[in-house]
Amino acid sequence: MEGKEGRTEKATPKRRSERRNKGDLCISMEIITVVSLLLGFVAIRWSLPHMMERIHGLLLETCRIPVGADVKWDAALVQSWFKSGSVLVAALIGPVVLPIMAGSIIANMAQTGPFFSVEALTPRLSALNPVNGAKQLFSLHSLYGMGLAMLKVILIVSILFLLLRGKAGTFAGLSLLPLEPTYAWMGRLLFSTAITVTLVFSVIAALDYAYRHYTYERDMMMTKKEVEDERKNQELPSIVKGAQRRKMRDLTLARMMASVPKASVVIVNPTHFAVALEYDPARNAAPKVTAKGVRLVALRIRKIAEENGVPIVEKPELARALYAQVKVGRVIPDQFFGAVAAIMAHLYRIGNERIRNTVRISSGAAAHAAGPGA
Repeated sequence: MEGKEGRTEKATPKRRSERRNKGDLCISMEIITVVSLLLGFVAIRWSLPHMMERIHGLLLETCRIPVGADVKWDAALVQSWFKSGSVLVAALIGPVVLPIMAGSIIANMAQTGPFFSVEALTPRLSALNPVNGAKQLFSLHSLYGMGLAMLKVILIVSILFLLLRGKAGTFAGLSLLPLEPTYAWMGRLLFSTAITVTLVFSVIAALDYAYRHYTYERDMMMTKKEVEDERKNQELPSIVKGAQRRKMRDLTLARMMASVPKASVVIVNPTHFAVALEYDPARNAAPKVTAKGVRLVALRIRKIAEENGVPIVEKPELARALYAQVKVGRVIPDQFFGAVAAIMAHLYRIGNERIRNTVRISSGAAAHAAGPGA
């Protein structure tokens, strides 16, 4: 499907939202009409006996109205009659009008979903332009609506002709039948005619909705340039994205630097690389990388380690490998266990207090886990 003026791209969610906010929705009035008619006919069929009883009662009450010079016509009497008549009219038309209203609302919401837009209620001066009105009057959309209306008239006449052409003799004999069977026969005929017309209109409504959905999607199509411009407008400016990246880097760096004083050892390649390792036997089975960096960041890690008494060990190859292969917050892989364990053992032998405390904590945790009988 290709839209007007060479538009080849489907509408984006933003374009659809904008059209929806303006009240430009894909709605088939034929579906609303069919649903309303169907519920209205069913309501009439269901409430017809009740309506006939009410009308019969009204006729009896009308016959009982006193007449003559002795009757006192005052405001209270007329008011009571008006109230009774209003209640009667509501009881007659309520069971029919309410289903029709409910059907129109249900059919409308089924096509559009819950919808309310202030922008759609705003009056538009362009609607008062006679030139635009003339263009719409002779547009393809108007011709389509006119053709659809003519088709419905032709179908109604054809259905009536097909249903009534064989019943001329029955119509002629109705005058010889009592009123009750005559009304019953005519009621069944009218109801079957109404249902047939509604079913035929249902097919027209389905075709109408398919056509309107096609034209609606076609009119909303966009050019590739429009899609690209919309994507660029939705993206954040490069300055804002750069500021966000710098902010995230600063936060990450601050978290790393805050973890350096708690490290067990910092492994460096004298000035280019620095990797801080923390060994907590209660939490992890192996040392964990808590901070790493190159050049200026490595120098800063080293300076913080010196200020807080964290041992610094120069192992260039190990420092480079840990920096390249282990992310911050991850435990070191198996291939580094031997090299790191050798560093920890060396620090323990030379009496480093951090490593000795770590070993004592690990030994105490193991003894507690073994229990008193170990």
